Amino acid sequence: MGNTKTFLIVCRTVKRWFERTKLQVVRNICACSCVLQLLSSCTTLPPLTQSATPPKTESGTYQAQAPGNDPAVSGFFNGTPESEKEAWLLFTKDGRYRVAQPEEFQFPDAARKLQGSDLDKASKYPYVGGDINRDGAYHDFAAIVVDTTRTDPHRFSLVIFSQPTDRSDVYKTQLLFSERDLSKTLLEWWSAGLAVREYHDDGTYDYCVVKSDSEFRSYSCEKEIKR
Repeated sequence: MGNTKTFLIVCRTVKRWFERTKLQVVRNICACSCVLQLLSSCTTLPPLTQSATPPKTESGTYQAQAPGNDPAVSGFFNGTPESEKEAWLLFTKDGRYRVAQPEEFQFPDAARKLQGSDLDKASKYPYVGGDINRDGAYHDFAAIVVDTTRTDPHRFSLVIFSQPTDRSDVYKTQLLFSERDLSKTLLEWWSAGLAVREYHDDGTYDYCVVKSDSEFRSYSCEKEIKR
């Protein structure tokens, strides 16, 4: 009888030990499983998918895709020094400025009746090139641009890029007109150089010729009589 009782006690003790040991083993297995899952999530790379959001530039703004009439896309820089194109790309790099689009120009109907095709071309390609400052470097150019951070009528500017006479130097840029409504303005190149034509609702326009001050290395636009 005593041996039987002792045997039962031993059995219960062994059973409790086994249950405790088994529970600890299960716990250890669960812990290992969690660790393995964590390591897996840390080392597994996400699938390569193309984001719909354009990459950020160094300045933190988004670089928008260049429009079809962008000088770097339209062929405007074909046959010119690479530095001319680089000057434009540097100016538009952070995405703040882009070339004005045809639909952003609002030439009056009275002007379109007389010069519709010329206005269409001027609004599609609002930039011209030549020796604007008359210093013998023939690859200056000017463009009507838009500040992409704004939507008001005064989001336009007219910027001039001046080619350096020394090839080791870089292009200089100047905003001839800044924060101004240029939706009725076009650029043209003629024998006297760069000219700016700004239309009024009745079809008449103001006309000015861009002049360079070599001493101060700046530009101005001298108005002629209203036409």
